[in-house]
Amino acid sequence: MQADLTAMITGHSETIAAIDPNQALKYNAAANTSASSVYKSALEMQLSVKRAAKVAASDEFLVSVPDRLRDILTAKDVDVEKAIGDMAILARQANDVVISTGDLAYAKSKSTEIQTMVRDVQVGVLTDYVIGLPGAKQTSALRSGNMGALTPVYALLDSKEQAEFRSNVRTEIAARQTADDQVEADNLKTGNRDLVSAVIDFTTSPDGTPESNDAIAKIMKIAIDTNGAAIDGQGIIALTKTKQALVEDEPTNPVGELQILDLIYNDKITTFAELQAAAAERGVGPKAQLKLLPKMNTATKEIERGVASIARQHSQIVPGTLNPSKKKAQAYASFTAKVDARFINETASWEASAPEGASPDITKKPSKVQIAKDLKNDLLSSEYGKIVTRLVNVTDERLDVYGIDFTEYTTIDYINSLRRLRNISDDDYDYVVKKIKAIERNIILRDELVD
Repeated sequence: MQADLTAMITGHSETIAAIDPNQALKYNAAANTSASSVYKSALEMQLSVKRAAKVAASDEFLVSVPDRLRDILTAKDVDVEKAIGDMAILARQANDVVISTGDLAYAKSKSTEIQTMVRDVQVGVLTDYVIGLPGAKQTSALRSGNMGALTPVYALLDSKEQAEFRSNVRTEIAARQTADDQVEADNLKTGNRDLVSAVIDFTTSPDGTPESNDAIAKIMKIAIDTNGAAIDGQGIIALTKTKQALVEDEPTNPVGELQILDLIYNDKITTFAELQAAAAERGVGPKAQLKLLPKMNTATKEIERGVASIARQHSQIVPGTLNPSKKKAQAYASFTAKVDARFINETASWEASAPEGASPDITKKPSKVQIAKDLKNDLLSSEYGKIVTRLVNVTDERLDVYGIDFTEYTTIDYINSLRRLRNISDDDYDYVVKKIKAIERNIILRDELVD
C-alpha cells in the first residue's frame, strides 16, 4: 500500500514540475502528509479485522473447553492425578489462544473466565459424585472431605470454596429430593386414580377371563410404579379375598359407609389400602367397599362432594356429624343411590342422542350435581313429600314448648329419652308418637315412588 501511494505522488509531482517546479514541490509535500494519514488508518483497519477474526476463533475454541475438561476428569478408569495435569495443560492452551488475539483487554477477561471454567468443572464433578452416594454417605463425605478417588480434586479448592461447595451440594440435594417427592406424589395420584377402575374391572370380571387377568396385571404394575404406596402385596391378596367374598351376603352398615365417605371427601382416604383399613375398622363389607371405591376417583371427587352436600341437606345431617343416626344414614344412601341411577340413565340417553359417527353435544351433558338438586326438589314437591313437610311442621310446633327441635328423622327412641327429662305430657307424647309413625310411612312412599 505504501509503495502504491509513493509511486502515485511521484508521478503526479513530475507532471506538475514540467509546468511549475515550485508548485510541484508544494504538491509533493502536501500529498505525502495526506498519504501518511491514509496509510495509518488503512493499516489500523487491517489490524482490527485480523484481530476480530482471531477473537472469533478464540471464542469458538473456548466454547468447547468445559466439555473437554469434564471429559478428561470423568473418563472411564481415569487417573485423577494425571487428569488434573491434563486439565491444566488444556487451560494453558486456552490461555495461549486468547493471548494470540493481541487484544489485551480481551485476553485479561478470558484468562479469568478460563480459571472459572476449570473450577466449575471440578465442582460439578464433585457435586455429581456426592449426590450419587447413598444418603448417609453423602453427609459423611461432606463432613470429612473424603471424595473417594476425587479427593485430590477437592483438595484443589481453598477453604472458602470448600465451604461454598458443601453449602451448594446440600441445597442441590434438597432441591432434587423435593423434585423426587413431587414426581412420587404425582405417580401416586395417577396410580390411585388408575387403581379405582382396575379394581372395579378385576372384581366384576369372572376369574380367568382376559378382563380379569388384564386388570390384576394393571394392579400389580401400579403397585410396582408407586413402590407399594397405592397398593402393596398384602393389599392385592386382600383384594382377591374380597372378590371371593362378593358372592356372599353381607349386612349393610349405612353409618359406617357414610363415615368412610366423609373421610374420602376430606382427602383422609386416598388409597385402596386406606379404604380397606377404614372399612375393617367400621365393619363395612367387601361389597360396600366396591360401591365406595369410585368415589375416590380424583377426576370426579369434586362433583361427588357437591352431590354429598345436597344429600346431607335431604337427610338433615349437619356437616361435621361423626355418628349420624342409622335412619339418616339410610336416607343419605337411598338418595345418593337414586342420583347415581338417574345420572347413569341420563348419560346413556345423552350419548345415544348423537347421530351415528358424531359426538354428543357437550353443552347438553348431564350434570350429576344438578340431578341431585332436581331429585331433592322432586322429593319435596311430591304429594307424599308435602305430607311429610306438613306433619314435621305441626309436630315441631307441638314440641317447641319443651325446647325440642323436631325433624323428619326424629325417632321414638329419641323422644323416649327426653320424656322425663323435659316433662313431656302424656297427651303430647302420644300425639308425637303417632305423628312419627305417620311421617315414617310417608317417607317410605315419598322416597320409593320417586325414581
